[in-house]
Amino acid sequence: MPFDQLAGKSVLEIGLGYGSVSQAVAAAGAQLTGLDIAAGPVNWLRHRLALAGLPGQAIQGSALDIPFPEGNFDHVVTIGCLHHTGDLKKAISEVHRVLRPGGTAIIMVYSATSHLRRLKHPAETLHYVRSVAAGSDEPLALDKHGRPTSMPPLTDGSRRKSCLPQRPHSRAC
Repeated sequence: MPFDQLAGKSVLEIGLGYGSVSQAVAAAGAQLTGLDIAAGPVNWLRHRLALAGLPGQAIQGSALDIPFPEGNFDHVVTIGCLHHTGDLKKAISEVHRVLRPGGTAIIMVYSATSHLRRLKHPAETLHYVRSVAAGSDEPLALDKHGRPTSMPPLTDGSRRKSCLPQRPHSRAC
């Protein structure tokens, strides 16, 4: 995070966890807005900001339908969140929608072929790699019986070329 460049900038963090990133953003002088689908992290961030005497707001809402107008934020940060939405591409498109022209997004998502995924889910990962090699870009999940399915997964993985919409100011994930 470029904390030294955030003073006076509007920053949206999606997926709040315990609020440590948001607190650091607010402490850097940014106009912080936190967004999370769950009430717990929203309330935790509100409490954390109040204890630290920092300005900012935390609201409950979905990354798939960010409740702000187009071009509202200078920066968006989301660490380890968007791949849990069930529609990674839509979530990333929503991030782009709320960014001002020239704004920046810092997005961390799980890799679809990470070493950890290969160890924990070797059959799913192999099936995914084979489907990508065959030209499919559809997300892959396992059903309740462990069989591969093309239904939207609870946790999407991402490949560098498949995750971003085509926009002039976009860079690879």
